Amino acid sequence: MATKRKAVSVDDAMGMEPTWANQHLLSEVEMKSAIGRGLSWYNYFYEKKAGKKVLLAYLKKHKFEQTVQDAVAKAPEYAIGSTLVAIVKMRNMGLERSVPGADIDEYFTKRLAELAVIGDATKVEDEEDTAKPTAPVVSIQQRMLETAAGLTDEIEEAIEAFCANKYKGDFDTFSMLQKKQVKGGIATVMRKFYIGEAEELEEALTGECEQLNEGYSHMKKAELKRYAQFMRSIINDFDRWIGNQKAVRKPRKVKAKPLSKQVEKLKYATSNAEYKLQSIQPEKIIGAQQLWVFNTKYRTLGVYNAVDRGGFTVKGTTIQNFDEATSVKKKLRKPDEVLQRCLTGGKIVLRKLLDEVNSVPSALNGRINEDTILVKVT
Repeated sequence: MATKRKAVSVDDAMGMEPTWANQHLLSEVEMKSAIGRGLSWYNYFYEKKAGKKVLLAYLKKHKFEQTVQDAVAKAPEYAIGSTLVAIVKMRNMGLERSVPGADIDEYFTKRLAELAVIGDATKVEDEEDTAKPTAPVVSIQQRMLETAAGLTDEIEEAIEAFCANKYKGDFDTFSMLQKKQVKGGIATVMRKFYIGEAEELEEALTGECEQLNEGYSHMKKAELKRYAQFMRSIINDFDRWIGNQKAVRKPRKVKAKPLSKQVEKLKYATSNAEYKLQSIQPEKIIGAQQLWVFNTKYRTLGVYNAVDRGGFTVKGTTIQNFDEATSVKKKLRKPDEVLQRCLTGGKIVLRKLLDEVNSVPSALNGRINEDTILVKVT
C-alpha cells in the first residue's frame, strides 16, 4: 500500500483528513466504506520515514509491553507499512469501531506480532555480530509490496501533473508497465495502490455520499469527472497488462501421477471361484483402448471402448474417457463358454463376441464395483 505521494494540502483530490465523530451512527456497510476511505486517505499521504515514529508513539501511549516496543523499534522502516500507520492515525483521530469485513484490530494485532518477530530477529543478530549486519526476515508479500512501491514513480508524477494542470492530461500506464516489464504479480499489487482512489472518485460523481460531497466540494463537476476518468484509465491499463501476463504465462508442467495412485480407489473383484476368473492389474486400464468387464452378480459381460487414442483414465471408482455409444453390456445365458472365448480370443473374435450373444444390450456407466471382474484390456 505504500505510495510516494505526500501531503501538501488538504485542498487536493483526497479531501480532508477523516474524522470519526459520527461513527456510531453509521451502519456496518457505511462504517466499512468509511474505514476503507480512511485507509486510502492515509495511504495517499503516507510518509514512509515518519511511520515508525508514529507507531512507537502509539505503542508507548497505550502502554504496550516494553518488549514489543523494543522489538518494533529495531524493525526496519520499510517493514512498517502504510496500513499499520493508517490504523494508528485513525485511532488517534477517534476511531473506535471495527466491523466485519474491515476488522482493523485483527490486522493490527497480526502485523504488530510480525513486526515484533522481525525486530527481535534483527536485535539478536546485532547482539551476536555487530560487525556483520544481516538482512531481517521479510515476507514474500512485503517484498512484493516494496518492489511495487518502487515502480510507481512515473504514475505518481503523472497524477500530480494532472492535478496541477487543472485536472487535464493523460498518461499511458500500459506502456510504462511494458517498458519496465513489470511482472503480473507486482502489477496486481501496484493496482491496489490506486483502485481505492478510482472507486472513491466514481462514487463522488454520483453525489450520493455527503462526506464525499464535502471532501470534493472544491472541485467543479467537470474536473471531478475528468479526474475519475483519468484514474479509471490507470486501472484499466493495469487490468489489460495483468490479463496479458496471464495469457502469455507458461503453463505449469504437471507432474505425472503414478499409475498405482490413479487406480488406488478403484473397487473391483480380484477373483471369482464360481467362474474361475481373476482380474488383471488395474494399472493396465490406464491408456488402454478396450476393457472387458464381467459382473458376477448379474452375469453381464461388458466392453468399454476408448473415445480417442489417449485411452482410458480412472477417477475414483469410475472409468473415464470411454465412448458411451459403443460401450455396452449383455447378460450371458452360458457365461462359461462366452467368457472362455473372451479370455482366449483375439481382436477378430472380440469384435463379434457380443453381437453373437442373444440378449438385449444396455449402456455402461463407467462405474466399477466389488462384483466386477476386470477381464481383459487391449
